Amino acid sequence: MGYQVTIISSALGVSRSTYYKHIGRSEDKGSKPVLDEELAEKIRAILDKEETFGYRRVWAHLRFKEKINVNIKKVHRIMKLKGWQCRLWNRPSYIPKATHIQKSTVNRPDYLWCMDSTKIYCGIDGWATLIAIMDAGSREIVGYRFSRRGRAIEAIDALEQGLIRTYGILKGSQELTLRSDNASIFLAHDFVKTAKRHSIIQEFTPKYSPEYNGSIERFFRTLKQECVWLNKFETFEEAESIISEWIEYYNRERLHSSLGYLTPMEWRNQFYLPLAA
Repeated sequence: MGYQVTIISSALGVSRSTYYKHIGRSEDKGSKPVLDEELAEKIRAILDKEETFGYRRVWAHLRFKEKINVNIKKVHRIMKLKGWQCRLWNRPSYIPKATHIQKSTVNRPDYLWCMDSTKIYCGIDGWATLIAIMDAGSREIVGYRFSRRGRAIEAIDALEQGLIRTYGILKGSQELTLRSDNASIFLAHDFVKTAKRHSIIQEFTPKYSPEYNGSIERFFRTLKQECVWLNKFETFEEAESIISEWIEYYNRERLHSSLGYLTPMEWRNQFYLPLAA
């Protein structure tokens, strides 16, 4: 046209960057982006092993493990065009309604279970997650999962452990309520679906109100005071073995003042054994 870009952009009332962007889109219209297929194959190989990786972690793996000097934007572009973006494992299933009942203990077993998670340091293996479920009556840890990652799938495993331990089958009672905070693993679609399938009612504590789940919070404090902080774990495997052993001790042998100095299992048994006799 013969006019300077400054004059054209001024006349159109847009910035020069907007003008260039529009021109670039017009020139690229109808043309397919060129992909680095060799790099795409490397990315696909990583995702086949680590399906939860996003583009940042894929880039880091390429850059620091495979020593490939690649731009993070290029990795992002390839994954976007290929439809390989990370799946959100813990996407919330719905917005929970907070319970109005603050007390987290009851006077009989298998009526209210309290569930939460905590982090534990494992030396060279870094941080691991303990997901635990406590019976609010007996204070027994009915199910738990100690793992390197704390996802909905590990929470489901802990819940199903509790059901098998308590009922012998993968099904709860119609009266059983499971209380937790609003962490994404407890709101995840798969976890919510599992709870419903096993006839469990989920309830949630208000935000920033750990006292509504005080019994399980107190358990984690006891665990750390009497087990975790007395040991210097070197590996995940060492931590898993010692913590599992301590939880069994807690359930079977440790006297609990709020239960009249009975162990959690003794308290549960005195509730059920007369019915069996």
